[in-house]
Amino acid sequence: LIESHEFDMPESRVESELDTLASAAASLNKEQGALPDAGQAPEEVKERLRPHAMRNVKTSLLLDIIGRREKVAVTDDEIRSAITSMSRRFAVSPEQLMKFYISRDGSLNGLKSSIFEEKVLDLILSKAVVEKGE
Repeated sequence: LIESHEFDMPESRVESELDTLASAAASLNKEQGALPDAGQAPEEVKERLRPHAMRNVKTSLLLDIIGRREKVAVTDDEIRSAITSMSRRFAVSPEQLMKFYISRDGSLNGLKSSIFEEKVLDLILSKAVVEKGE
């Protein structure tokens, strides 16, 4: 699906995703005590991550388009259910988890987007036709 659709992506979205990926890589490297990007300028790290960022943005845009066309929606009950499930998994109260999302993102929109994309992927998979190779 991703390879079969070519289009320009908003550079601001790509840059935002690059920042997210670079930050996540730095955090992971710090946690593991490894510094594979040591000595590399931030611009070099971002350039190495650019293909991943572009793929992530393209995927997100395609899922958004498909979701809107198929009228996929995320209900408040689905958000509450996700919060309850994650709070059990991370052994925190639902209220603490909500505060975390709101302090990090300013709202629950990040969680809502994740649920939306998951629902769209489920929809795509439910409609997929599997063809056996020779």
